[in-house]
Amino acid sequence: MKNKFLIFRNISLGVIGGFMIASCQKESVEEVSLSTEQEDVITSFDTNNIKGEYIVALKKSTISLDTRIKTILSTSDIDAFKLISKFENIFQGFAVKNITEAELARLREDRNIDYIAPNRAYQGNSEQSIPHTVFPNLPNTKRTGIDPHRGQLPLQNIDHTPTSKTSWGITSIGGSRDGRGKVAWIIDSGILDTPELNIDRRRSRNFHPGNGGPENWQDGPTLHGTKVAGILAAKDNGIGTTGIAAGATVVSVRISDASSNSNDLIYLRGIEYVTKHAKRGDVWNFSNGFNGHYRSKTFNDAFKKLAGVTYGAVAAGNFDEDVFLRSPTNEYIDGIKVVGSHDGALEPAFDSNFGEKVSLWAPGVNIPCIYIANHPEKYIMGSGTSFAAPHVAGMMLILGGDAPTAGQINKNGRWAGIAHW
Repeated sequence: MKNKFLIFRNISLGVIGGFMIASCQKESVEEVSLSTEQEDVITSFDTNNIKGEYIVALKKSTISLDTRIKTILSTSDIDAFKLISKFENIFQGFAVKNITEAELARLREDRNIDYIAPNRAYQGNSEQSIPHTVFPNLPNTKRTGIDPHRGQLPLQNIDHTPTSKTSWGITSIGGSRDGRGKVAWIIDSGILDTPELNIDRRRSRNFHPGNGGPENWQDGPTLHGTKVAGILAAKDNGIGTTGIAAGATVVSVRISDASSNSNDLIYLRGIEYVTKHAKRGDVWNFSNGFNGHYRSKTFNDAFKKLAGVTYGAVAAGNFDEDVFLRSPTNEYIDGIKVVGSHDGALEPAFDSNFGEKVSLWAPGVNIPCIYIANHPEKYIMGSGTSFAAPHVAGMMLILGGDAPTAGQINKNGRWAGIAHW
């Protein structure tokens, strides 16, 4: 039968990246029909592909995964040492390295394989922390956002003194709630081991080989994952900021290196881990993205499995374009909230992605994320949908997957609710 897969051609257009992994190019998409038995989600011509590395998804079967992998590798005359990962929870499959074109051709002939995807690399361009030893000049007067469709959304007075218990973002949503005893999985750059967070060190893991072993789950210099964790779960201890689900236990699932570099396989290993170990009632947050316009069956399948275990939030991205252009936000997935970013005036952030698949909007401009006493910046700031998403993830953690709204925001003709208790 004929299957389609995507060819991506680079166009030299600059974009502003607010995902943890950001691209400097936009791309156009063209479909080409191929006579293969598998559907490749992206072609081997893509310049971001890691040479010889592939992710292989298998068709459903009652035969054990280990037996199937062994048989497929043997049939395709591929040495067993080229096997580098197995997946049992997000899909049935495996990953291989150092695969020749001849070996790839033999894999494509195997009718036990559903599809094959090359492993793509991402070169990080993480947003930088905004240095502030005190909070910036944020809105601190009572405002009312007028929505012509759904009435009014009151914003409370915002305290931005250095010892404030809540950031303006959490105040605008309606304040913090007690998150103690609940669990949030932070799939990100790691989490700094700070007394401001309740960290599950036993279950925290690193999945990027560039960071060393699995025990190296702490954050790198960008502090991206630490900021996400702070917004979601910083303790209500009278010091610094307080998270929306204050005191919740956070688990670090580190999927990038110190320079925010990563690849598909590392992302999938992290998602596989959370899918295997999380339980219903936990929440997860994914504030990461992909270089270019990358719509991937592999990732959509993985997120469907993850959301089937428990609910979570995904950052919409910061390219000022429709979320349909990237996975997993190109598809509605039950249990996932796709979160856009708004500022203190209830206006959509200029670079926030938008579209029909955006579930709701949350604060994401100049957010005081977490207080770190021994850090030169003290209050670690962040802007972007990366930091809007954990506001919503915290609400979902408290409310069993729900994230209520009050009022709406419109960007490019698409309306979505504003996160508010």
